[in-house]
Amino acid sequence: MAEEQTTRKAALTRLLCLSALAVVLAGLLLVYHFTLPGPTKPATAGAQSVGPVRRIALVQSYWNNYQWTFEIDIGVLEALGLPPETAAHDPTVVDGLGFRKTCFRRKGKPFELLTIYLDTKRRPDDAWKQEAGTRAVELLREFGPAVAILADDNAQRYVGTRIAGQVPIVFCGVNAEYTEYYRKGENVTGFHERQSYRESLRLLSALCPDVRRVVFLTDKTPTSRPEVERIRKTKLRLPLLAARQCADFEDYKAEVLSYQDAPAVALAIFNLNFGETTQEEAIAWTMAHSRIPEVTFQRNTVEGGLLCASIVSAREHGWRSVASCLRILSGTEARSIPVAVPPKGADNVNTVRARQLGRKVPVELRRKVHLVPFATALHWNADGKAGKGRDQ
Repeated sequence: MAEEQTTRKAALTRLLCLSALAVVLAGLLLVYHFTLPGPTKPATAGAQSVGPVRRIALVQSYWNNYQWTFEIDIGVLEALGLPPETAAHDPTVVDGLGFRKTCFRRKGKPFELLTIYLDTKRRPDDAWKQEAGTRAVELLREFGPAVAILADDNAQRYVGTRIAGQVPIVFCGVNAEYTEYYRKGENVTGFHERQSYRESLRLLSALCPDVRRVVFLTDKTPTSRPEVERIRKTKLRLPLLAARQCADFEDYKAEVLSYQDAPAVALAIFNLNFGETTQEEAIAWTMAHSRIPEVTFQRNTVEGGLLCASIVSAREHGWRSVASCLRILSGTEARSIPVAVPPKGADNVNTVRARQLGRKVPVELRRKVHLVPFATALHWNADGKAGKGRDQ
């Protein structure tokens, strides 16, 4: 009898073990069934979904440490809610072309920003511009932006004309009429750069009331060409004695020296990029050899050391370009957004140059303007041909 009971207990134990094993296996099969990968279901109403990545491209004509470009970068970053110090980070460089990719979220949605630097101011030869444009287009096709911001004329000429019709374009900082690059009706909008000629000459008159005439001088770059015609057509508060593009640095120096003894004359200076001679080098030479006041139109030239400017705000160009991009990403066609000119920036007076010229900034004017107490061009030697200044 004892042996029979032992056999029954062993059989019962085996049965219980098998039952437990069956329950475990059934549970594992149930879990496996519900964790198998399957087709993704579309989000239903009320479900949370971040949606696809929104890709924005920014193509800069120049390098990231050129001040105008740097400030456009800052405007773009601020408008996207990104830290502006990102603009100071060196881009990745491959065979001379710079680029930077930033991934971020804005209002919970994923974004990517690809910034490309064509570097056509430090490398102005046509061969490089063509090569940089071609490689930028290749990067854009790989990136697949939903909208592209193209800054300054070279980006339009060497990139924009190749991608128009493939991606909506927002241009900024463009001196020529945008119709030089795009056909009317193309999916393009943006912001022209227009110099504050009237406002700058008003500032010059307040600072130098003895000035009665101005001479407009600039370099021979494509960016400067339309400005010569534009200032000739602008109704100015002071007569325009001459307006010309200088062929090279030697031509510019000869022009400046020729007006030193002319009565009541000031120089109106736009860009001064003469190939191997940088703009700061040209400004340094001007500060060392010219005794007559200058008016200019951009932050980098007045901070370089020229006397005064009612500036165009590159930051504003960047910020407004992003605002247009966000409208486009929300479904607005680029061509339906009017092309515009952003409002001008602040009045600036360089106090270093004012002291050099023996000009006092009136108290009432000091309260209204931004005083620039330095001259970055002074990193260069007085002959304008030596020394190490900030890389442009």
